[in-house]
Amino acid sequence: MTIATAVPTSPPTTPLLTAEQFLDRYGHLSGVELVRGVVVWKGVAVSETDPPAEVSPMPRFRHGVVSYRAVRAIADFVEANRLGWIAINGTFVRTEDGPDTVRGADVLFVSYARLPDGVMPEDLSVPPELVLEVRSPSDRWNAVFIKVGEYLRAGVTVVLVIDPVSRTVSAYRDDGGQQTFRESDELTVPDVLPGFTLPVARLFDGIARPVSHHRPDGLAAGGGQRAAEGAGHLGVGVAVTFQSAVLSSPSSS
Repeated sequence: MTIATAVPTSPPTTPLLTAEQFLDRYGHLSGVELVRGVVVWKGVAVSETDPPAEVSPMPRFRHGVVSYRAVRAIADFVEANRLGWIAINGTFVRTEDGPDTVRGADVLFVSYARLPDGVMPEDLSVPPELVLEVRSPSDRWNAVFIKVGEYLRAGVTVVLVIDPVSRTVSAYRDDGGQQTFRESDELTVPDVLPGFTLPVARLFDGIARPVSHHRPDGLAAGGGQRAAEGAGHLGVGVAVTFQSAVLSSPSSS
């Protein structure tokens, strides 16, 4: 997951890019996003003429294994039922207009109802129904929530965040709620993929619990419950943070 940890401020001499300009110039690269018109490499806003020497680090092995397991489970279900398209590897999703923001999704699903079967376009012009991100240990939750909020405001129905640190999967919807699935739970997304189930434990099988310097703030009160239901639990404060990210769109301010 590539995240801008704060909304960058564009230098006065640097013109803002549109989504079309960004895709034309950077569509062949990974580890780069457009955040309100500013090119962002691995969370750092830079001038177009001064990109960093290293574009994007290779994912760690654990990250790759968890991503693959999630992708395969979802893709097998989608393809068996001929439901739509699956895209991976930081596929660009346009989340904001004027100035434009383009994010890179780890995994996305868009149904044939939104994007009919046939010859696929070069870039996605409609919001996917489902976006899945795998959180890296260095990703702070407030930055994760900002990205999740952008996806939801852009029309994504459900955003899933897999957190190998807490060994959970959190589902976010535009009502501001957080639904957390633990290892003992079955992951379901009935509003997007009716009939799909995945044992959460399968995602983390054989993977040691990593050490993280950040609190597992994505936890809610319990499997399948809203964070707001867990009074006195860590998830309550997190729910407020997530709701702020979802409800405070630039266009509504």
